[in-house]
Amino acid sequence: MAEEQSLLSAFSGLPSRAVGRTAVLRAAINVLATALLVFGGASASFAQTKQITGTWHAKAIVNTGGITSENHWIKVEPLLGKNVQIEDVTVRLPSGLTCALGDPVAEVWKDNMMTFGSGGGTWAQLGLTSPDDRNYDVIRRELDCPEQGWPPLSIVTQSHNDIVLLGSIRVFAVLQKE
Repeated sequence: MAEEQSLLSAFSGLPSRAVGRTAVLRAAINVLATALLVFGGASASFAQTKQITGTWHAKAIVNTGGITSENHWIKVEPLLGKNVQIEDVTVRLPSGLTCALGDPVAEVWKDNMMTFGSGGGTWAQLGLTSPDDRNYDVIRRELDCPEQGWPPLSIVTQSHNDIVLLGSIRVFAVLQKE
């Protein structure tokens, strides 16, 4: 009860006797909502969209190592040397196919994920950077492409560098801003 009263005072600035549980809950919700707006949520989505909007040139096709399905190569390799247009929530591929760009999802990739570790290699080979040489903080956005037979595609970025990858788990096009 003493902790609850202390919490009441911290949120309200009023003596603990003057504030009820409802006020504490309202204050806590307001603090959490403010934190989401400042540190994540809608603003993070806008910032991520703004960062990658524009024309991008596929300068290289890279493989994470291990066994790769031919389907992954067939869809990603033709991007090499061509431009990809990213506008707000759509991605237009050189083939003319337009895909919906999903919401950003923060993930931590490790070198033992998606074929790295067992067959050697590192996400650094694809241009990702890591503060500890093991964990790669990335933002992944799935693409929803209407064409049948496409492997799941994503755009992968890092907030602290200019790397933009477009691909599917094991095969990626490295995109460079035009």
